[in-house]
Amino acid sequence: MKEQIIDNETTKVLVLTASQAEKMEADSEDDFKDEVCNRLNITKCNFLYSGWNSSNTYYVVIVKVLE
Repeated sequence: MKEQIIDNETTKVLVLTASQAEKMEADSEDDFKDEVCNRLNITKCNFLYSGWNSSNTYYVVIVKVLE
C-alpha cells in the first residue's frame, strides 16, 4: 500500500504501513515532525494524534494545518 493522505483545508491525515513508518528517517521527535510535514507538503502544523491503529497494521498521524 502506498502511503495515504487525507486532506481538507485545516486537517491532514497521513496513514503509513508499519514498514513505511519504520523507514522514516527520524532520530528525534523533531525530525519525525519535520518528515511528516515534508510528506504532507506543509510548513507549520500542530500534531493532534500520532500512533498505531487498533490492530497495529497502520501508523496514523493527524495534524492541524497552521499555514
